[in-house]
Amino acid sequence: MARDWRDDRIDELERENAALRAEIREQQAVIETRQETLAVLEQRVEQLEAELRGLQAVLGRNSGNSSKPPSSDPPDAPPPAPPKRTGRKRGGQPGHEKHSRELVPPERVNRTIVVKPEACRRCGDPLTGDDPAPHRH
Repeated sequence: MARDWRDDRIDELERENAALRAEIREQQAVIETRQETLAVLEQRVEQLEAELRGLQAVLGRNSGNSSKPPSSDPPDAPPPAPPKRTGRKRGGQPGHEKHSRELVPPERVNRTIVVKPEACRRCGDPLTGDDPAPHRH
């Protein structure tokens, strides 16, 4: 039985098919290698981004948002914000309950320092005599 042109064509197509299958296997190996490399690189990018966020946080610190003193601020740092005004005067406000310490009785005091003014603070006249009940504080 003689080979005809169809048999030759089938053989040629089978060889071409085998070559294409081998090329596909090679390309799949290349793809797998590149996927592994890509996974490693993505992990490295995540690490570097985390490091960058940390460094930017450190660089962003100044005396206004950390415990650093104002003298450590860089020259281009914004000036500190002025305190917000409430419209009220400083100190105790009207109606505020007074908080004070009671004086310790004289018998429980370790040491007493007597301070007598030499002149009246209003008129400037010299002061003479003793006060039987001096002001204690």
